[in-house]
Amino acid sequence: KLSKGIEGFDTSIIGSGGTVDSATQSLWGADKKNALAVLPALTLVATTPAANNAIANGDMLQFGGTRFATDVAYLTFDATDTVYTDQALNASGLAGINKTGYTFLGHLLSYVFDNAEPTWISLGEDYFLYRTADNADTTNDPKLVVEYTGGGGGVATRRMLRGIGA
Repeated sequence: KLSKGIEGFDTSIIGSGGTVDSATQSLWGADKKNALAVLPALTLVATTPAANNAIANGDMLQFGGTRFATDVAYLTFDATDTVYTDQALNASGLAGINKTGYTFLGHLLSYVFDNAEPTWISLGEDYFLYRTADNADTTNDPKLVVEYTGGGGGVATRRMLRGIGA
């Protein structure tokens, strides 16, 4: 159940001379719940965990303050455990891709990002649940599809990068 989530991708294949042309991050939805007074959305931001291969409690405080994509509305998030829900990165998101290392993206509820939590309802909870790279197989890991042009005017390349596990 998501209050915050972190997905990491090795984006070093782009290289320092590369240009990121577009990128889409995709999550394989497994469940969702809305029991509070407002419909939440899923907000994508930068995050900076301390390590590339493990998430620690302190990492949950390392979420950026700029949206990297249009929020995914609650009613749009596919939680049938059969398909990906996509988010195309905006200009800030594209600029946030680390071309020589790992790119970490974080998700949180839109009202948490906006610092506008709804009125509490006893036993109420909102969440989005999606498959992570720690699942047993790789068929529904988080993914980041990046289209980029290599340094020196190379041809445009499209790469699908799978999330890294802890």
